[in-house]
Amino acid sequence: MTVSTFISRLAIRREADPREDAIRVFQRYRKHIESDRNNLVECVSCGRIIHERNAEAGYYISPEESRSVEFENDNMWPQCPYCVSTLSGNRHEFRKRLISKLGIDRVLRLERMRDAEKGNKAAFMTLSKEDRLKALSTHNASYYEYKRREYDAMLRLSSKVDRASSI
Repeated sequence: MTVSTFISRLAIRREADPREDAIRVFQRYRKHIESDRNNLVECVSCGRIIHERNAEAGYYISPEESRSVEFENDNMWPQCPYCVSTLSGNRHEFRKRLISKLGIDRVLRLERMRDAEKGNKAAFMTLSKEDRLKALSTHNASYYEYKRREYDAMLRLSSKVDRASSI
C-alpha cells in the first residue's frame, strides 16, 4: 500500500461517535442478556426465535425520540429483522407484549420519562427522583464513554459467567 492510499483511507474513516459506540455496546449486552444458553432470543413483537447475532435492537421508545430512556433495560429488546424493517418496529405488538412481560406500570414509566423530557409537567411530577434527573439530564461525550465502558465490562462479565456455567 502506498503512502497516499494509506492517507486517503485515513481521511475516509469517520470520527468515532461516543454516543453511537455506547448504544451499540448496550444493544449487544441486552441481546446477550436476553439470550438462552444456545444464544437464541425471542422477538419481543412476534415471538419468533432467532440467533442473537441476527436480532436487531428493538426500542419501544427510540433513542432519537428520548435520550432519557436510551439506556433503560425495559426499553430495548431483541427484535427480528422482519418486525424492525418490514413492519416498522411492529409497535402495537411490541407494546402489548412488553406489558405482558413487564407490567403496565413499567411501560407507563418509560412513556412518562419520554413525556417529561419533552416538557410535560404532569408526567414529570409522577416520576421518582432518579427518573426526574434522567429526564432533565443532558449527556456529553464523557458520559457516553463511561456508559460504553460500563456495558462493555458487563458484557464481558456475563460472557465469562455463561462459559463457566456451560462447562
